[in-house]
Amino acid sequence: MAADTQCSFQSFHSTVNCSNLDTFYPVNSFPTSLSTILLTESGLLFTKFTESFIICQSHLNELQEQNRLRKKSKCCGIPLHLSSHNLKNKKRSGKLKADRYLTSQQVEEISKKYGSVLPVGTPLFCIPYGQPCTVCSFGPWMYWDGCSHTSGGGTIRRQLIVCCPSRQSYAHCINTRCRIAQSEIWQSSPCNQNCYNGGVFDRTRCKCSPGWKGDCCNEGNFL
Repeated sequence: MAADTQCSFQSFHSTVNCSNLDTFYPVNSFPTSLSTILLTESGLLFTKFTESFIICQSHLNELQEQNRLRKKSKCCGIPLHLSSHNLKNKKRSGKLKADRYLTSQQVEEISKKYGSVLPVGTPLFCIPYGQPCTVCSFGPWMYWDGCSHTSGGGTIRRQLIVCCPSRQSYAHCINTRCRIAQSEIWQSSPCNQNCYNGGVFDRTRCKCSPGWKGDCCNEGNFL
């Protein structure tokens, strides 16, 4: 692919960065089963928009390994706010065991009904998801948002799911009925603290090398 090709997955909360030596692939060049795994591991569904995403070899390896390790888990990965677990089915550690795994069809069904995108292959051992949760109880953390900047320092955020009645607005439920502070249900973290052309990130911004300027040190300043 072209030398200036950018990975669509670089802005997601990830433990690896794209490399200049990476090979880049269109997501739709893979079998649909693999494309769906890569996307749902990033909190995305396979759509006409996301199938045109580009992925680098580094993120391809990371997401496949992430999914492989997920499938090896013997504990149910379905959040409690989406299911009623069979509490008799436990390991010695007290964690729920799994003997089935979410299919792409089940992932789409959950997304349409609850707005949550769970990875294909998530371990499953629970009474069919959709049982009522306790109002004002906390569910799992949602996926991290994309980074606010691609370089030069940015911020990612994620929200804690709170069980609220469908007939009541989410904001009214959290603020009035449950009286939950925003600080309890939002988390933020720094991301993409990379600077170009020898620049160094210093707490909140890039300090550029002589001859370079800009938020990411990618603008020449040779005059």
